[in-house]
Amino acid sequence: MYRTCVVFFIIMNLIGCSSHKLSSPSGDGAFAIPIKLETASKTFVCRKVTLHLSEISDAGGSDTPLSVSFFPKKSDSYTFFDGVKIGDYSVDNFRCFPNTGWIFNSFQEYVDVEAYGRLLSIEANRMTIPDFMFYGKEVQKRFFISLPFSSSEAKKNTIELIKKEQNLDGWTFK
Repeated sequence: MYRTCVVFFIIMNLIGCSSHKLSSPSGDGAFAIPIKLETASKTFVCRKVTLHLSEISDAGGSDTPLSVSFFPKKSDSYTFFDGVKIGDYSVDNFRCFPNTGWIFNSFQEYVDVEAYGRLLSIEANRMTIPDFMFYGKEVQKRFFISLPFSSSEAKKNTIELIKKEQNLDGWTFK
């Protein structure tokens, strides 16, 4: 039983690290977030980052939750999520799950960070580049993570990279 669990865990990690390709347009939307990591080590302090979003309803409140995750790497300039239901979303918070060798605040499983005022609008068959990015900086055994506003240059660079790396037949950008 133990070997089966270990093999399953290894396979799931390999699948999670595989390259991600944009799916064919299906009426849902997608969004891409620019990434900037500053670290001297090979790996970043966050093994995985999960964004928690809420769909904003016409009544003004948030109702439908959505969670998306990515594995930040120094070599990545962006991450994207496709198959997202059309609508307007607010990013409520994001979580950093520690990489090997890191311990957070008395062995917590993750660090939870509020994401004030980060909004995005998802449209059918359109890749949205929001006005924020994921930023992480690690200095010695301290780190800082945030979702700061991104520059127009960061958005432009993200679009250019996506155009080079993905099949965009049927997709447009916002």
